Amino acid sequence: MIVFARVPQLGQVKTRLARSVGDEEALRVHRSLLGRTVRVAARVEGARVRLCIAGEDRNGECTALAAVCGAQLASQQGADLGQRMRASLSGALAEGLRPVLVGSDCPELTARDLHDAFEALEQFDAVFAPTEDGGYALVGARREIAPAFERIAWGGPDVMRATRERLGDAGIGWRELRTLWDLDQFDDYRRWRSLDAPR
Repeated sequence: MIVFARVPQLGQVKTRLARSVGDEEALRVHRSLLGRTVRVAARVEGARVRLCIAGEDRNGECTALAAVCGAQLASQQGADLGQRMRASLSGALAEGLRPVLVGSDCPELTARDLHDAFEALEQFDAVFAPTEDGGYALVGARREIAPAFERIAWGGPDVMRATRERLGDAGIGWRELRTLWDLDQFDDYRRWRSLDAPR
């Protein structure tokens, strides 16, 4: 299990949301979602958890979170999101592992979703959980799937559509799990706040 996240730093996380709620609240939301995601990942039986961060963990916050949840701490490597995801997945594959990578901003992600992802990799080369905004919250692979990360406009509304095209052109078989939603904008924030027990 690879959890991708930015190091919690004021003014550096959830910047689109911060335009509506301010930097302090955006940081609080980021910390809440990050902690929840790592805890969910740690509940997947038999899975090793790797918290893979972008940025310097100067105050040791991510180190402490990883330690509490029994996770390994690692750094993201690459110039853009696609390169960083590909590098993390490739590194795990080279270790003989079957990696599933998730972002840290999906409030409804469950251990069941992660279990389903590993189960899908028993039959398919790749697995994805699309998001309502056109991206995806989860990607897993049992072999190299480099085309999935090439010529993608990361952060835009066509990420999953373009990824499907790349996979199809390369003859890579994949499965899609249920569609999730992630927390990026103020409408997402209100949706999160309306849950019975916001995390």
